[in-house]
Amino acid sequence: GITAGIISILVHCLFDANLHQFPIVLLFSLYISFLIYLSGDIKKSIYVFIPKKSYLFLTLFLLLLTGFLIMRSGLGFFYFQKGDSNLKRGEFEKASDNYRTAVFFDPGNTRYHKALIQSIWFNGKIPEITRCKDALKKAILARKINSVDPEIRAIKGNLYFSLSRFTKNKKERRENLDNSILALKEALKIDPYNPFYRKELGLYYVYTGNYNRGEKELLKIVEMEPNFLPALIVLGNIYAKKGEFDKAVREYKEALKIKNKYQNKNLRDDWDRQFLNIDAKIIMEKISILENHKR
Repeated sequence: GITAGIISILVHCLFDANLHQFPIVLLFSLYISFLIYLSGDIKKSIYVFIPKKSYLFLTLFLLLLTGFLIMRSGLGFFYFQKGDSNLKRGEFEKASDNYRTAVFFDPGNTRYHKALIQSIWFNGKIPEITRCKDALKKAILARKINSVDPEIRAIKGNLYFSLSRFTKNKKERRENLDNSILALKEALKIDPYNPFYRKELGLYYVYTGNYNRGEKELLKIVEMEPNFLPALIVLGNIYAKKGEFDKAVREYKEALKIKNKYQNKNLRDDWDRQFLNIDAKIIMEKISILENHKR
């Protein structure tokens, strides 16, 4: 029973080694010690374990299998780093090839899948619709492998949305938009307080014409994260499209007020910088247009 359990764990790790390396080494070491204890004689003077021949093959097999798993994980990381170097130099095709190799060696590591999707999406030499479809296939595969990563779902939703922009058939376009909304909802079930996911979800509702549902999602963000300025801007855009110009101007001005409050602060965290990432000049122009419209 113990042998079958250990072999099952190792076979599982052939497909998903993510975060398993240390438990594998610990468990396997204990198991080998157990095998030797059962099968060997202990020389009390020097405490040397002498395994019987009947257990030798099994011990060697499991040692080789464990060694392969550790080596496979290392090779995956090696090609992942090569891909990162290619990506920094703008060598997107080489980066994709190396990321694909990393995924081959360690398919359970979603970080490798995300890097592959990124290298495909940013390869400007390939037509955008082709990039979108290829990246979406990789995102769907990564989603099947890892069922608890919200970012994979959000990426999949963004790709479905991008694909909808190229779809001329109205039915197919709506299906892509619905899939994008579904993917973002799945991401928010896992990470309900992520303002970026909820902002995207609100935007997708707006693109389907459901302004009220989009407004509802954006208001949730403002309630949780009042300094998340992209949400205020999208909310202002929704009010403007609904003809509620006073509310739109109010949201725009509130965003500018918060922007001015923190613009001279030394924000080292990229997360904080993204919270304030709006174009003040464009917002001021929108305010001017709406105020003139009211007159």
